[in-house]
Amino acid sequence: MEKFEEVRDGHSYIVVSDSDGIVFKKLYNKIGERGTILLKSTNLAYEPYEIPVSDIREIWRFTAFISRDFPEEYDPADHLKQAFERIEHEIQDLKMHQEA
Repeated sequence: MEKFEEVRDGHSYIVVSDSDGIVFKKLYNKIGERGTILLKSTNLAYEPYEIPVSDIREIWRFTAFISRDFPEEYDPADHLKQAFERIEHEIQDLKMHQEA
């Protein structure tokens, strides 16, 4: 993709960047607001993060997945548990910073 501004919110992309190497994420275009792209994992255990456009080398829109093997079994309850644990940790961090 030549123009990063064409990133469509919530669509899946393969991103090549200096800081992360090659990653597969859902992207959200924040270029006009902050000069960044927000990357969200399809795995709830990983937190979303932003990277500056200047750090991005290439973006490829993901359009298809072909495989002879089925993906590993997905346990939504496990992913929800991990997400709640992450939120609980973030709340504890916020409380500690407020008390300081």
